Amino acid sequence: MQHVLLFLQRADPSQLVSYYETVIGALIDYDQRQDAQLLYTLQIYFEHNGNLNKTAKQLNLSLPGLRYRIEKIESLISVDIKTGDGRFQCQLALQFYYAVQAIHF
Repeated sequence: MQHVLLFLQRADPSQLVSYYETVIGALIDYDQRQDAQLLYTLQIYFEHNGNLNKTAKQLNLSLPGLRYRIEKIESLISVDIKTGDGRFQCQLALQFYYAVQAIHF
């Protein structure tokens, strides 16, 4: 996240918030309403480069349970996280979200 924080020093915070709200805002809202931890699921999924077995193990989920969460995430944000572009959009949005939360813009 260090590189994102360097970028944030020159960025307009409202544009960063606008970006992550556009990409993952529905997911954030759903998590806040349902306490579903889908944002965390997405983060761990990316940390394991989309490896379902490793992600499921870390989250202590069955593979069908993880697949359900991934489908729910994709349906909420209307992004295919298995494609390069979709993955990039979501990873960037996650980085912006966590960075903004860390420095409380």
